Amino acid sequence: ELKSEALAGMESFWKRLGRQVPSDRPLEAMMPEAAEVVPNNAGLAPGILVREKGRTILCLPGVPSELRHMVEEGVLDLLGAPRETVATARLGVVGIREPVLASLLGDIMERGRNPLCGIAAEEGEVHLTLRAHAPSRVEAEAMLAQDTARIRDILKDRLFTEKGEHQVDVVVRELLNRGETLAVAESLTGGLIGHMLTEIPGVSSLFLGDYVAYANDAKVNMLGVRDEDLHRHGAVSEPVARAMARGARSRLGADWGVATTGIAGPGGGTGEKPVGTCWVAVSDGLSTWAEQKCHGGARDEVKRRAATHALDLLRRAILGQAGAGEPDGGIAVGS
Repeated sequence: ELKSEALAGMESFWKRLGRQVPSDRPLEAMMPEAAEVVPNNAGLAPGILVREKGRTILCLPGVPSELRHMVEEGVLDLLGAPRETVATARLGVVGIREPVLASLLGDIMERGRNPLCGIAAEEGEVHLTLRAHAPSRVEAEAMLAQDTARIRDILKDRLFTEKGEHQVDVVVRELLNRGETLAVAESLTGGLIGHMLTEIPGVSSLFLGDYVAYANDAKVNMLGVRDEDLHRHGAVSEPVARAMARGARSRLGADWGVATTGIAGPGGGTGEKPVGTCWVAVSDGLSTWAEQKCHGGARDEVKRRAATHALDLLRRAILGQAGAGEPDGGIAVGS
């Protein structure tokens, strides 16, 4: 028979792609009468669950990415939990290490709890997976909503998504929604932010360019950083990071500029500026925000965490969560 729940899910999939819903009856929505529909949030065809004579049969799509997504969503739990619904939520956190995050969340992280909360670091970010078991989807999703609200209240602006996205996806979406553009200047991260941005289809409408200004002369000639600031403060400093962000933005005519400078290691550190020291800055032409952190880990980890930190500051500045920036009025970018 034609399952209305399956058909509704497929229509939603077509609409998300911006395509016309086919007029014919889709075979993917035709299932045995006794079957339950298993939602597929990553593709078109839903799964099929049949419980008959004490046995459970679960049929899933064969597309590897869709199958992997459904397994990660907890669909296999259905094999051992008859008449129970499993709902999942994925949240993204930045700027807090896993042990500190677990401590902040308290009882939400308890083992055996329902919803169960898992925690994993991924590319400089931390992702939480909440999985709720309940007799119905409405009850399961209500449980997730309650925990998500608690987490939102605890983490404030450190919670950057409740949709399982990476932070760069959130930044791009916000800029697209606002019709604003971005320019990047990178020293420490060596083009990593530009790479992260260009992994997203359609980003060319907002990403204008990336200056990889590694040497001091490049910072002066490409971005207008002043020799005076380099000599007085060093390349890894707040004034230089601010000047890089301003220079990238103004020279490419973008709405926003973001910059990184730091010491990736394993050598090059000092007592005052140890390996992992990083300055990031963001400019919108009216104000510039800058933050300093010391990131631990191997060279590639320092670079990844610095890129994530820069995108975090940009996201918060765009959303008005970065506090008051330094006014740009009267601050000239060198020629």
